[in-house]
Amino acid sequence: MFYAGYDVLYVQHQLGHSKPETTMNIYTHFVQQKKKTNVSKLDSYLAQNAR
Repeated sequence: MFYAGYDVLYVQHQLGHSKPETTMNIYTHFVQQKKKTNVSKLDSYLAQNAR
């Protein structure tokens, strides 16, 4: 929800977190994992299509 444009305080409330830091920590962790996955996919693609 946060990365869809919702305010962090709104997301915090909807998810029932007591602090906005909790919400941010969870989303930060998620985004870091997603970046690693995407980088791995790009690396594989580039390795297969390198000339």
